[in-house]
Amino acid sequence: MPTTDASLMPLILQLGRSAAATMDLAAVVGSVCTTVPRLVGVAGAVVLLADPAALTASDARAIWLGELQQDARMGPLPAALRSGRPMLTADLTRIGPPALAAAAAECGLISSLALPIEYDGERLGAMQLLGDPHRPVDAADGETLRPLLDVLAARLFDVRALGAVAGQVKPSPVPRMPSPRSPQEVRDVAHTCEATTRTLPVVTPQSASSSSSTTPRSFAPPLAAPQDQHSL
Repeated sequence: MPTTDASLMPLILQLGRSAAATMDLAAVVGSVCTTVPRLVGVAGAVVLLADPAALTASDARAIWLGELQQDARMGPLPAALRSGRPMLTADLTRIGPPALAAAAAECGLISSLALPIEYDGERLGAMQLLGDPHRPVDAADGETLRPLLDVLAARLFDVRALGAVAGQVKPSPVPRMPSPRSPQEVRDVAHTCEATTRTLPVVTPQSASSSSSTTPRSFAPPLAAPQDQHSL
């Protein structure tokens, strides 16, 4: 069992305490890529995730080499992801694809160690360490990073599992509101109201006063019969 490097412990503990529900996956992987080269002492790092496919790197040179391998689907990084085996390359300038060899010679990142990121037998991605002539990468760097990659793999698995569960929960359908009237319907209603207004009789104050009563006679209460007056 590899011994955990003390310099990596803060990063490992930070990953281990991260909750999948609130994790910003891009930020976490980016932090790993930028922190690992400084702690391990190599020139660069690249992480390639499998599902969904995403590439993150420590700097412009590293992302250049990573993208060339991702696009061509050739090189140590995709090979480690496909095979699940570590891939140590002493000189990238001597292997294909040709664009990768030319880019490695130009930027000076010539050595590579690609490591699979696995959880419970499932490959979730791969990490590539890049070294320059002054500090080439070696197999011991993979042993140093194994505890970190184990914790990273567990967090990646949790995030993907949580996303799968969330995708299975379908939101409640939103009630469909009645569609508004079309402009033609609005004009038709307006014309109907205007025609009805023109057919109604106009009541003036004079015609209203000439009417003896607003109550029809047939519904007027009957007059009381006069009572007989008896003299005392």
